[in-house]
Amino acid sequence: MKSEDNIRRIFLAVPAPAEIVSLQDKLRADNSSLKRVKWMRNHNIHLTVYFIGNVPAEQFETIIEAIIPVINTQKEFTLKYDSLCFAPSRKPRMIWVKYKKHDAFAFLSESIHYSLRKFIPRNKFYFKEPIPHITLARFHSMKNYRDIKLPERFFLPDIIVNSCELWETVREEGRSNYKNIMRFNFNRESYELN
Repeated sequence: MKSEDNIRRIFLAVPAPAEIVSLQDKLRADNSSLKRVKWMRNHNIHLTVYFIGNVPAEQFETIIEAIIPVINTQKEFTLKYDSLCFAPSRKPRMIWVKYKKHDAFAFLSESIHYSLRKFIPRNKFYFKEPIPHITLARFHSMKNYRDIKLPERFFLPDIIVNSCELWETVREEGRSNYKNIMRFNFNRESYELN
């Protein structure tokens, strides 16, 4: 992805809890000999609520104004842990912490999608029934992905979702980093600039 001054690549996210960052650290250490696995950097680990994508810089504030009313009416919900898995199930290329599908999560994603229709008429990253998940690693062209050791026993808490953050993808030293721009609190008319 080439970064341009007049384009911003943005998405809504929930930062990963510390337990997931610790799990990823363990996975990385246990699989350090596998060079084709690209692990997410700790500060980039997140659950995507809605991927907005590349937007012209001049539309940025208007897009924020469109999503604020949606987030202001959202109520807190809890995502229940489902599994640590390879994804997608056909031709895996990622390691996910997967959560059970949740109506409130899907409704939030759908509501944001419809609030942005006039700016993004077709968002190829939108899914009607999104699977809540956190990506820990990616791997391409890896036929023996089952060589990746996943722990058999570990504990991950449910995630209480009562806010989300607007993150931007920025290129630094040839790599993508995610920068937190602002935080939106659910069911309140407030947000915090970072």
